[in-house]
Amino acid sequence: MDVIANWEPYAEYGKRILEKCAKKEVTGIMAAHSIPNLFYILRKDFSQEERRALLKDLCLEEAADYIVTRNLDDFIESRVKVIQPDELVSLF
Repeated sequence: MDVIANWEPYAEYGKRILEKCAKKEVTGIMAAHSIPNLFYILRKDFSQEERRALLKDLCLEEAADYIVTRNLDDFIESRVKVIQPDELVSLF
């Protein structure tokens, strides 16, 4: 969301993570509930067709080693390790 909406200063970490995903150096996974959230949030900046195209390739199902989020409090009970985007970038 930070990257697509270009929310600074957070977008830079997201861009670095997405670059790693594009190079297939890491696999990025998005929670299913994030897709309708993104579709709604991006309505101000993108048409319906543009939003559909942006989100189309994000619908594969896999497991995750980390949850990468700036909202750590929502994942206190998670079995998957929760880290912030800058922490993931530092692992690269």
